[in-house]
Amino acid sequence: FFDTHFRRRAKNSLYPPRMNLLRLVAMKRLNPKFGHRKGSATLEFAVCLPILIMIVLGTVEACGMIYLKQTLCVAAYEGARGSVIPGATKSDIVQRCHTILSQRQVTGATIVVSPDDFESQPSQSWITIRITARASDNAYIGSVYSRAMVIGAEATMMKEYD
Repeated sequence: FFDTHFRRRAKNSLYPPRMNLLRLVAMKRLNPKFGHRKGSATLEFAVCLPILIMIVLGTVEACGMIYLKQTLCVAAYEGARGSVIPGATKSDIVQRCHTILSQRQVTGATIVVSPDDFESQPSQSWITIRITARASDNAYIGSVYSRAMVIGAEATMMKEYD
């Protein structure tokens, strides 16, 4: 089968099948039409690589900021849950929030409990825990965009005891 196929093909073409491959290799080496794209792949790579690196680093930084926001939300929620327990103090709430923040390696966080004297507030009063952190202190890469950014979260729960 193969011999007849190549013979038919050889009759229809100017060169035998093996010769076509050799001719193609020779044309690539000698013909200027085939050689003008030698450096184009390198140039395209050199142009696209910085853009790809910026996209990857920006994605990593954005994911880090989302993680920071979620951590602050979890810490504020846990602090608010701790504030509605009978006998809770402000130092207990702050310690509970700091524990979560330190486990997730968040630095420079500010925790505000309001009202400040929530222990003496009557039943069915709202207690708010607000936590903020600077993005630049918690950035993975440290970009220009996160220098002045402050990320915060708050949680509010109702006091159910006197």
